[in-house]
Amino acid sequence: MPTLKKPFSLLLILSHLNAFVLSGVGNAYAVNQEVNTAKS
Repeated sequence: MPTLKKPFSLLLILSHLNAFVLSGVGNAYAVNQEVNTAKS
């Protein structure tokens, strides 16, 4: 079973990282939009 568990935990970590990166990009995009609207 350990052979099956390792890739699964790796996949879990990867998906968590992916979600974290996506939320970070989303936040940066939202801030950028706010700055753009404030300028104009």
